Amino acid sequence: MQVSDRGILLHKVKYGDSGLILKMYTKGHGSMSFIIQGLKGKNKSISTMMHPFAELDLVFLDKSKSELKRIKEVQIHSPFHSIRNDLNRTGLAFFLSEVLLKCLRENESNASLYSFVRNSIDLLNTTTRIGNFHLVFMLRLTQFLGCYPLGSFNGREFLDLQEGLFTRIRPVHIYYVEQQTAKHIGKIILDGYDFLDEKINGEDRNDVLEALIKYFQIHIDGFGTLKSLKVLQELND
Repeated sequence: MQVSDRGILLHKVKYGDSGLILKMYTKGHGSMSFIIQGLKGKNKSISTMMHPFAELDLVFLDKSKSELKRIKEVQIHSPFHSIRNDLNRTGLAFFLSEVLLKCLRENESNASLYSFVRNSIDLLNTTTRIGNFHLVFMLRLTQFLGCYPLGSFNGREFLDLQEGLFTRIRPVHIYYVEQQTAKHIGKIILDGYDFLDEKINGEDRNDVLEALIKYFQIHIDGFGTLKSLKVLQELND
């Protein structure tokens, strides 16, 4: 059966001379893997536009026994040229794509989550203030993953990463962050993407990122380490 859908590209791997294996988050079917072949000649230009966070329109064969769906037709719906052509935006796209790949489950569609990811990508493509983008994206993503931090920062709280809440009592375990980092995370919760205007130094930004990664490792099964983190850090140095 042929199925039409739209999806956000998260990862691609070369397959043979003219093929690709794609991992995507689709609007109607959730996280899925695809194979596409014949990307030579007139179709080669499509391949070059397939970068992380590109939005594609697909027609694919849905055979229930096969986890790898075969794409019959593909068009670039939203190329997001700034993400493709700007090294810092590209680095963020690679990093956040890996975060999504580790969080999203196969064949679980969520229209609200798709809209959040799609709208966030559009913002990354257009805004000139990208320094804090990944921090806001990751924290907002936890709303859809069911592990959004509880409470708020009111001046003296720690953030208990294990329990997922702000607390004035220093936790007895090691999985918490001090008040300076908790303050920034609390402000992201209040401001959302308005936090892109916030000026924080590189050390504080790295502390927030480390806290969020640890938070995901605690709350998302199998999250593990992020291969793209080193590239992101090098771009920010």
